[in-house]
Amino acid sequence: MSRQAYKSRLRAAYFWLLRSISPKHVSHGLPVWMPLSAAHLRSRIYKRLDGALDLLSTYAPARYDRTVRSLKGFLVLGTGEATRGSYDPANGVCRLSETFMRKVDTTPAAIACTVVHEATHGRLFELGIGYEEPIRHRVELLCIKAELLTARRLPGATDEVEHCRAQMLVEPEYFSKEQFIERGTHQLRERGCPEWLIRAIVRIARKRAA
Repeated sequence: MSRQAYKSRLRAAYFWLLRSISPKHVSHGLPVWMPLSAAHLRSRIYKRLDGALDLLSTYAPARYDRTVRSLKGFLVLGTGEATRGSYDPANGVCRLSETFMRKVDTTPAAIACTVVHEATHGRLFELGIGYEEPIRHRVELLCIKAELLTARRLPGATDEVEHCRAQMLVEPEYFSKEQFIERGTHQLRERGCPEWLIRAIVRIARKRAA
């Protein structure tokens, strides 16, 4: 078995485990997995996601249709502050940060725009457009533009419009592998991770990037 095939099997096994221990919920026809969230948070986050998709369906129906077609589900996981969400191309899933989803100031428009951004990644993967470093900045710009067009159609989304405009000014280097590693290192230090472990993680990450 090749190294790539082995890694793919590990990722598939990890995702299967997360799904198997998660309570079952469906939002707009898509499964929602929250395997590690406290029980008292789940109903609140389910309601927020449902409301965001309702908003999208009402005010941007064409974008809503493309979004639900491009995703196979939602995985709410992680407590990092650095990102709202990400797209998992191996499983076709939109991963949403639990921290983002439970914050008091997270609006339905913010969730809707985040989901559109990640679903656009999904659509691009369907078209054979990946996320390799040479094209990463252009791919992100396409996803941010989709997010911006959506925000302009949603009520109460002024902050999201400004957020998208700010994101479009980010330099291409921000999306480089080295910058991803540096941001991850910063998060680990903020959480009190030992320096010896951080150095080991960085060595592994740089080796994989190379």
